[in-house]
Amino acid sequence: MQGYSVDQQAPVLAFNIADGVGERILLGDFTPGGRLSEAEVARAYSVSHSPVREAFQLLTERGLVEAIPRKGIRVIAPDRPDAIRAVGVIRSLFTALAQRSGPPAGPAEALEAALEEVQLLGTTSPFSAPRFLDAARQLAGAVFDHRGHPLGRMMLDRTWPSYQLFATAELDPADVPRQIEGLTALARMAREPRFTMDPDILSQILPLAGGFDPLAAIPQTPSRLPTGSRPGTVASTEGAPPDLAAFLTEVDRHVLTAAISQPTLAQFIAEHVRRRIQHGDYVDGQRLTEEDLSEEFHCSRGPIRDAFRILDTHGLVDVRMRKGACVRYPSEDELHQLYDIRAELFADAMADAAAAIRVQGPDAAWFDFFRRGIELMHLLTQMPDVSTLALVELRRCLSKITTFGTGNRILAKAASEVDQRVVPVNIRLSSPERRQEAARNWALIGAAVGAGDQVEARRLARDMVRDAKAKVLASKMAVAAR
Repeated sequence: MQGYSVDQQAPVLAFNIADGVGERILLGDFTPGGRLSEAEVARAYSVSHSPVREAFQLLTERGLVEAIPRKGIRVIAPDRPDAIRAVGVIRSLFTALAQRSGPPAGPAEALEAALEEVQLLGTTSPFSAPRFLDAARQLAGAVFDHRGHPLGRMMLDRTWPSYQLFATAELDPADVPRQIEGLTALARMAREPRFTMDPDILSQILPLAGGFDPLAAIPQTPSRLPTGSRPGTVASTEGAPPDLAAFLTEVDRHVLTAAISQPTLAQFIAEHVRRRIQHGDYVDGQRLTEEDLSEEFHCSRGPIRDAFRILDTHGLVDVRMRKGACVRYPSEDELHQLYDIRAELFADAMADAAAAIRVQGPDAAWFDFFRRGIELMHLLTQMPDVSTLALVELRRCLSKITTFGTGNRILAKAASEVDQRVVPVNIRLSSPERRQEAARNWALIGAAVGAGDQVEARRLARDMVRDAKAKVLASKMAVAAR
């Protein structure tokens, strides 16, 4: 644990600084593409540089800033393809919300207040595009809150900035009345006994949702993924079968660039704890203490607290005042939300992969890796002693490969956020039969992707996740009935 210097203020202030700077970015106080000065932010908040660095890491994870080697931190300046990709994820989140049955779960006051803010900002002169778009984000989030879908709200808040930062410069004030009309209709649908998502209304709310060919967002020549922004986490080859370890290493060598920056100590600790949670080393509700982890990682309690906050934002622990953190596995209701979102995002990812084949051709190098990975999955599932963890790593690797081919890092980031929450459940309920069935499904998906069949790839991917959801929930009910 050498080489880290942790300011004791950092765990307390980093999240507050990230929230404050993030809000200013969304409201247009910082120019997209402009540089953020660590020294200036430190002076503005009267803190040392350490919590500012932590805040910049958090803002990077939220998709608001990016680290440029030897140039520092700059505000994200999304291009049109990235904005379209963000719209695609937002569309999928609303599609997942429509899968949720039952009446609204919360009071309508927040929804009404958000709608009033949209209508006010849309008719106020002078018109402020950043503030209007941020009010639209708040209204869209209030819809998820009203329908009792907190995970969808969280994913929306993390994806919307990639759309908003681009749309701020593109928004035509003449289109605002139509957007207000769409947002009003969205609020009305949220109050209905059953929520349905009309694609035409989504096009009103997000003008970029229509009139754009998704194939235009596929790169002709894939570019390598920065290690610091790859979907998921660093693939672990420890304990993996030799064939898998060699494959993971080969993919990393061809798909990834060098790391942008060293992770902070808090991120390093959070990653280790996350892996333990996903691997089932902790039971649901188990208490993690600052004392134990600070002794294990030979550090003060400051970075442990920050690691707990990182894990809390990903839904893996519950942070409790003066009691540390408690491991949490998804509840039945959360599993419904997670799998509904996962089905749509996985379907989008495989449809994107098929689109990439249409643009780049079936000889694309990334698809050779993708095909080999699926073949390796089939071989591994025939081994009686193969661990589920090895297959989890292989699936992460396939995600990296498709992201490399499609260039859709926004979708990959959203999918990774969901996947890491369901991995502990999948590991606990895994069986040889389920692993072999998954390998067969992946083979079918791979064939559809290779043929460039977006419709079939999407259907197979969505059905695969929905089938997994049904089996997971059935197993959970069976365990509860014992």
